Amino acid sequence: MENVRVTRKELIDTEAKIRLAERGLELLKMKRSILVLGIFRKLKELGRSKSNLSQVVYSAEMAFNAAIKEVGEVGIEMASSEAPDLKVDILDEKTAGISTPAVKMESPAGGNDILMNSSLYDLKRTYSRLLGEIIKTYLIEKEIRDLLRELFKLNRRTNSIEYTVLPNLILTASYLRQSLDDIERGNIVSLKFVKKNILEKDGRPR
Repeated sequence: MENVRVTRKELIDTEAKIRLAERGLELLKMKRSILVLGIFRKLKELGRSKSNLSQVVYSAEMAFNAAIKEVGEVGIEMASSEAPDLKVDILDEKTAGISTPAVKMESPAGGNDILMNSSLYDLKRTYSRLLGEIIKTYLIEKEIRDLLRELFKLNRRTNSIEYTVLPNLILTASYLRQSLDDIERGNIVSLKFVKKNILEKDGRPR
């Protein structure tokens, strides 16, 4: 191997790198498992959220039709123009160390709610729920996409260490061991040859 110094220190350093790579690989695989579990959990949550969204959409349609019959489109438009804005807070949560958003909604108490027509009140309440479910479903889908992107990055890093970095380090360590063994055997042969020459010059038996 080119650019590899055949020394005992180089072998020790390479073996240390192997242990570090193996530990890093183990940690990456653990994090990957946590991510996969988190993705499956979020997929189940997404399924429940979409089911709730479908039910709220149906309820909103029913409430809208009831309000149309009772107050008409003009009454709905007037009520909507007077409605206070919803307060939506995006909270920061973490899954496997990755920031993931969560939604918290607050509907300000309207002073006209007591005087509001019952069908309009039901429509307002149902559409507030609908907005909340839409935002919640969107955020869950976004969170799943973010987790999947992180999983792909993690897979690339894991595969790079497992199939490229670690095998190369192991191959380098094997080369160094074999080369050092060859050097040691060569030194032993050289010492024996030197000893033989010295004994021959002194006239002593070998």
